[in-house]
Amino acid sequence: HRVVAEELFRYFENKLPCVEMARQGQVAPDFGPVRKAFLTGLNAQDRGDFEEAAQRYRECVSLNAGYARLAAKQLTLMARGTLEGPTPEKAYPYARDAVTLAPDDTLALQALGLAAQAHGLYADAVEAFEKGVQLLPGSALLWRELALARAQNGDPAGADTAFATMIGMMPDNTPEQRHLTFLALLAFGDRSLNSKQPGMALKAYDAAVTLAPDNPAALESQQNTRITIAIQEREAAIHEW
Repeated sequence: HRVVAEELFRYFENKLPCVEMARQGQVAPDFGPVRKAFLTGLNAQDRGDFEEAAQRYRECVSLNAGYARLAAKQLTLMARGTLEGPTPEKAYPYARDAVTLAPDDTLALQALGLAAQAHGLYADAVEAFEKGVQLLPGSALLWRELALARAQNGDPAGADTAFATMIGMMPDNTPEQRHLTFLALLAFGDRSLNSKQPGMALKAYDAAVTLAPDNPAALESQQNTRITIAIQEREAAIHEW
């Protein structure tokens, strides 16, 4: 049914080309092979054979380019499922192929960024998340992931910019996203302290306390950072005097 629905939507989008072909006395294309390939991929995906499924989805697109977005969706789902498993680094090929098939799909780009991080390809992760925020600039989640990827790629200034953008959009809508953002704020604050940027660290900890005002770790980090900044300001004043 999913395959039939996809074909119908594509027909509607293209003004029912099969009807136009019939009016002109032409024979409508045979979707039997591509449908068979897609269903074979779905069955393989359902039983956990992602390698077979990926091969069948690529075959679908080679048979009919109109299946690219649907194949990309399934490849993205496979990438996300692999990221949550014991070998997240194996998600990269699925996410990469999904983006190749649907380069403007933000979910595919997000999966590619996460898969690249799991694979240690931090520059690729930054590229994927940057494309994602270009397509969906209002996503605090993508800005947060971009900030972390830039930090991992050795770009603290770029990470700070992305992180400041994310803070301006928070809090996220769902409890799960709020929790993930909270953890990211703590991690970013710790990274900022390690790179001797207590001012940025305090912004992160303040934002974390806004999300979880009773969390002892966030409160302790916030207080300790305030003390660190106060000591630095006092030492600077003494030095100037």
